[in-house]
Amino acid sequence: MYITYTNVNGYLIPNLTYKSGGQMEQLGKYGFLRRDYLKNLKKKLTTLQAQDAEIRTYEEKIHHIAD
Repeated sequence: MYITYTNVNGYLIPNLTYKSGGQMEQLGKYGFLRRDYLKNLKKKLTTLQAQDAEIRTYEEKIHHIAD
């Protein structure tokens, strides 16, 4: 395997590419499980962040009413 590099501000960055299709088949069972886990985790984190923002606005409203 031969990897080429690009020089960016004195750092050598490997020129890596991702090929869909054939390489996806090489992921295997645990690769697909990990991918699905990360997708679901991202959805849950996004939901929690939205709920947190709603709670903060609600707390701000209550704080203004209390003053």
